[in-house]
Amino acid sequence: MFLPSYSPDLSPIEQAFSKLKTCLRRIGARTPEALQEAIARALEEITNQDARSWFTHCGYLPREGEPIFTETQQFEAQSF
Repeated sequence: MFLPSYSPDLSPIEQAFSKLKTCLRRIGARTPEALQEAIARALEEITNQDARSWFTHCGYLPREGEPIFTETQQFEAQSF
């Protein structure tokens, strides 16, 4: 499979920035002080479940119920 040197589809931080920007647009802060408060509120809206979902979507974590390693990988790790 060919992947470009950077793929935003495979970067969890892009998903986090997307949610952050959506929250900031919804809040609509127009002054530096209001923007600072809006950023703090937007960051609080990012949950652990959000982060886990983004990492899973990008292939860094297994899906719910799937093993982290295959049986072969587990065996190879035990032989070290």
